[in-house]
Amino acid sequence: MRRLVGLTGVALAAMLVLVACGTSKSTTDATVAECNADPGGGKPTAKGQVVNTSSKSSSFFLRIGFYDSSANKVSEGVDQVGSVDPGKGSPWQTTGATGAKGPLTCKVITLRRTVSVGG
Repeated sequence: MRRLVGLTGVALAAMLVLVACGTSKSTTDATVAECNADPGGGKPTAKGQVVNTSSKSSSFFLRIGFYDSSANKVSEGVDQVGSVDPGKGSPWQTTGATGAKGPLTCKVITLRRTVSVGG
């Protein structure tokens, strides 16, 4: 049992190191082009673009918030964009984790850049 707890601790520490290796970017490097509620109250969707303003090929992790007309966060979605060359853009899209009725607005909550392997 002790060995299992020790291995779990090592695995958690490794995950934290991997997450911490990403470089936080200004969320202005990602834009929202579409933010749609499902008319039946299902999961909302959003689409947009991320631009690599760094000097190295990079991948991106985005977390998008879906907000109702009272500015209450009603759902969240995430997407990961593969290697994007410096100065280039790439589309992203996500679906909210929970259903939400419209109208909605969407906002980039988190944008994390990680240098691509060989980048």
